[in-house]
Amino acid sequence: NVRVGKTVEGPGGRWVPCATEIACGMYCSGLFEVGPGRRQVCAANHPLPCADEALLRAIELASSAAA
Repeated sequence: NVRVGKTVEGPGGRWVPCATEIACGMYCSGLFEVGPGRRQVCAANHPLPCADEALLRAIELASSAAA
């Protein structure tokens, strides 16, 4: 992970948004659900050329997942 955002919490759980480098210069948005036995979700089918853009998308996804 090259960028990590603040935890987003809501009725849908606690999620940590992040941007992960998947190839040289390409990034995907990811979410980590907080807690034992939880999961990681990654939007690998929508790579972006900028880590900051990937993190912004991850924050939006985390807000939706937590809602």
